Amino acid sequence: MLKKFVKTSVIVGAVVAALGVTTQVDAASCGTVTASSLYVRSGASTSHNILGTVTKGNSVEIKDTQNGWHKINYKGNDGWVSGKYITSSSSSSTSGSTSTGTTQASKTGTITATSLNVRSGAATTYSILGTLSNGKTVTIYEESNGWYKINYNGGYGWVSKTYVSTGTTSSGSTSTGTTNTTTTTKTVSQIKSQIATTYAQAKAMTGRTNFSQQCSLYVYSQLRALNIYQTPDTYWNGSQWYSKLTNNGKTRTGYTQKKYAGVNCLTNLVNANGGKDVYNVVVTFPRSYRSTSTVGHVLFIHAIKDGKVYYSDNYAYAGQPEGSTIVKSISEFTNYFSSNYSGITGAVHFVK
Repeated sequence: MLKKFVKTSVIVGAVVAALGVTTQVDAASCGTVTASSLYVRSGASTSHNILGTVTKGNSVEIKDTQNGWHKINYKGNDGWVSGKYITSSSSSSTSGSTSTGTTQASKTGTITATSLNVRSGAATTYSILGTLSNGKTVTIYEESNGWYKINYNGGYGWVSKTYVSTGTTSSGSTSTGTTNTTTTTKTVSQIKSQIATTYAQAKAMTGRTNFSQQCSLYVYSQLRALNIYQTPDTYWNGSQWYSKLTNNGKTRTGYTQKKYAGVNCLTNLVNANGGKDVYNVVVTFPRSYRSTSTVGHVLFIHAIKDGKVYYSDNYAYAGQPEGSTIVKSISEFTNYFSSNYSGITGAVHFVK
């Protein structure tokens, strides 16, 4: 697939170079990458060095166009990409007026979350470009479906407007630390997307390809991916998670640990939250699957919504690989783990 893409790029570059086409564009116009992985080069042809790549859906700032290539801002420096794989979101003006695209700044905002994900598009399904910390000021260029388009690392990114203060209050909700929060209601698709994203981040931060026999590391890494830093900053085997975490104790990132004991802990947790959605729950069990040892098992529940538990496991379940989204009713969840893991020791709810 890569060879085909490179070959296509060479052909496109040769054709436009032969034509000698030069197109002037408005400064700071915007484009979106349409190729799966697009080379960024040091000059406007395939003969120049490759500086890196930009992926599909990423927004880029177009500074100039020559011979079918766009000069973009890449990590704070100039880079060139083939215009064949860029869809422009603004057009040049013929009347001498300023650009009518979406890059005209309309206002500034301040990040209110502890760590806010910057994504390549206006949804949680888009890739994460990086993060912004609390108090960071951003320039807002566009709003779409509850997301703000901002300038990020010389290009553009999208952030949830819930965690950006523009000096006015729109929803009355308070800052909850990250884009993966414990109080903001999520849709089922957002929950599933979070599970997939945190699984990928957990593997990346640990350098592992899987978490076989390492449930506690798996859960710990997922919490870190969600910016929930435990106190003490360590992880334990499954049977010790519940006993080691202190009820009402604060984590390093401001989450409060709420503990619920026994086999009915999840029902009690939901009732304590007034029947509303519950997020970020660690559940522990006295023993591991297919084992009589005292090591135990631990897993992370991303959400309890409408009586259903959304979680992932480091064990393959029902033919699904580890990290897959598993959905059970609270009673199904309780019965399954009571049968296979000798009951539920307890649950710890991380609330901010």
